[in-house]
Amino acid sequence: MLGITVLAAILACASCCGNPAFPPNLSTRVVGGEDAVPNSWPWQVSLQYLKDDTWRHTCGGSLITTSHVLTAAHCINKDFTYRVGLGKYNLTVEDEEGSVSVKTNMVCAGGDGVTSSCNGDSGGPLNCQASNGQWQVHGIVSFGSTLGCNYPRKPSVFTRVSNYIDWINSVIAKN
Repeated sequence: MLGITVLAAILACASCCGNPAFPPNLSTRVVGGEDAVPNSWPWQVSLQYLKDDTWRHTCGGSLITTSHVLTAAHCINKDFTYRVGLGKYNLTVEDEEGSVSVKTNMVCAGGDGVTSSCNGDSGGPLNCQASNGQWQVHGIVSFGSTLGCNYPRKPSVFTRVSNYIDWINSVIAKN
């Protein structure tokens, strides 16, 4: 199974990391937007856990090497078995609520009533396009407002990837 996953990952990212084979549609927002163009975000994954002989989507993630996925810590439970799905969409997840304060290792985005992450986006990337056109992961969806998705003056909160880049690189180097 791992071989198939790795092969799928290699094929999905064949164009080059951060450069999708098919250009994404950037004209619409995340909340209230439209389905992604197939293969336009080839590093976006569905993290799934096994329960009652059924694989269930729990969080998104970013494929950062052929065998490493970057996701939110709260998406992982040591008692579950996980797999990574590529090229999937329209996945559902049950809502969870909580209250957390924003720290310096986090970044806020949205809150303008136009763009936002939403329920089920946890672990997925905050992608930003660099001046050279390459896409980079700047954040990992952590949580949003308890008032709902895309609420004015209530931004989504992301884990700031740059604060963890040394740790990420050390984990990759060990494996």
